[in-house]
Amino acid sequence: MTMAFVTSVGTSTNDDRLQELKSFDESKAGVKGVVDSGITHVPRIFLRPPEDLAADAPVSGEIHLTVPVIDFSGERAGVVAGVRRAAETVGLFQVVNHGMPAKVVEEMAAAAREFHEAAQEAKGEHYTREKKKRVKYGSNFDLYRSKYASWRDTLFCNMGPEPLDPQELPLVCRKIITNHNGSRRTGSSTSISHDRWPELKAFDESKSGVKGLVDAGITKVPRIFVMPREDLAAGDSVSGDRSHTQFRIPVIDLKAVAGDRSGALAGVRRAAETVGFFQVVNHGVPVKLLEDMVAAARELHELPQEVKGEYYTREKKKKVKYWTNFDLYQSKYANWRDTLNCTMAPEPLDPQELPPVRR
Repeated sequence: MTMAFVTSVGTSTNDDRLQELKSFDESKAGVKGVVDSGITHVPRIFLRPPEDLAADAPVSGEIHLTVPVIDFSGERAGVVAGVRRAAETVGLFQVVNHGMPAKVVEEMAAAAREFHEAAQEAKGEHYTREKKKRVKYGSNFDLYRSKYASWRDTLFCNMGPEPLDPQELPLVCRKIITNHNGSRRTGSSTSISHDRWPELKAFDESKSGVKGLVDAGITKVPRIFVMPREDLAAGDSVSGDRSHTQFRIPVIDLKAVAGDRSGALAGVRRAAETVGFFQVVNHGVPVKLLEDMVAAARELHELPQEVKGEYYTREKKKKVKYWTNFDLYQSKYANWRDTLNCTMAPEPLDPQELPPVRR
């Protein structure tokens, strides 16, 4: 809840106020830090000017505030309109019938509390006003624009539309936030169980990928790769006989691109949305070059883990990265694949960034 304070003390000069704001902001300690410092009175930057408070005061002297309730069981248009109205008039709302288990909600609240109770040094690593940061801890997004600061600290996590790398999240919140995000994405009550989380983390931190599991001599497929029975059943053909499932790899013919790109683009889009991959023909790349590329890729994946591990990362800005399952922490099951991703455009890639076997 946002809180504002009023006092009859005269306002400070703009220069004094700016300095106080900067000191508060640069401490990276937030409101919790102000409390922990043992203050005996509320700092001036949080005091609401008397004239502003008087202008908002009702004639009767009584304040009637009702928190808007957004019911997710209603029609989408009504829900969206309710959210917009609440955001414009009150600034907050309560959501009901959201389908989130009470236990998850309680664990989220507990994790948030634990984060805000953590030492300033730990929280300070995430303190920023950089807009592009997807995980940031801060106090008052409008600190330098508002007439008075609000008594609140916030941990902001942008989970979509692109999946967020769990390593960016504070350790105390990582498990429950990822669990919650997986539930929201898949529509299940829990897509990444508490038992499954350590297995995913151990697999990822090994930096060995699927090839590492094979080299380790496993005798059965690890649970993280097993597709849930209900999902497998839903994907069966109508006849129920998977041995006769009709499946064809989409073929994209680039020969037609010279005359009309729209057909090829539509084919790529359709294949990506329905199957997830496609074969390209008439691309003009010599067969010898294709064979060399396949051989180099095979050679890379056959390298010792110590060599490949240097390129293993989930950092999105890296133009060359070796990894396994880009959606490892979001998907209900992992895919049996390792990938070397090389972004060659729009900016030219420095060849020195490539593994020697692919260079």
